[in-house]
Amino acid sequence: MNKKGVKKYKKSYGLSKFEKLLYSFAIFLLVLAPLATVFSQATLSKINYDVEKLKNDELVTCMKLNITDPIVAEQAAYAGFDCIWLDMEHIPVDYREVQMTLLAAKARGTETIIRTPRGAYSNLIRPLEMDAAAIMVPQIMSKEDAQKVAYYTKFQPIGRRPIDGGN
Repeated sequence: MNKKGVKKYKKSYGLSKFEKLLYSFAIFLLVLAPLATVFSQATLSKINYDVEKLKNDELVTCMKLNITDPIVAEQAAYAGFDCIWLDMEHIPVDYREVQMTLLAAKARGTETIIRTPRGAYSNLIRPLEMDAAAIMVPQIMSKEDAQKVAYYTKFQPIGRRPIDGGN
C-alpha cells in the first residue's frame, strides 16, 4: 500500500527480457509490415508510365470521354488506352463525377488528363488533388499566362500549391 492507503498492483507475466524483446519485435512487425507494403505500393503507383513511354519515343494512346461514367472509363482501360481525357470545360459535369471516373480508370492502370474550365485557382488544383496525371488548361494566350498556370500548380516553395493538399 502507498501513503494514501491505495494498493498498487504491478502486473507480471513472468516473461524474461529476451521474451519481452521478442514479443515487442513481433508486435513491431505486425504493425509496420503492412504499412511498409502500403507505402511501397503507393510509391510504385506514382510512376507515370505514359511519361516513360513518351521519353522512349513510344506511342501513347488517349481516349476523350464526353461521358463521366466509371464504367465507360473502365471499358476504355480494358480496351488498352494509356490515358483518358475528361473534359470539364465543354461538358456539364461536377467534380464528384470526375473523381469517380478518375478512380475507375486508375484502378485499371490508366491515367487521366482533365481539361479544366478556365477561371479560379481551385479549377486548376482540384483535378490534381484528385490525382489526375495532368490537366489541360484552355485559352493559354501568352508565355506569361502559361507561367502563371505553372506557378499555381507547382508545389511550394517553387509554386503556390500547398503541400498539405488544401487550397
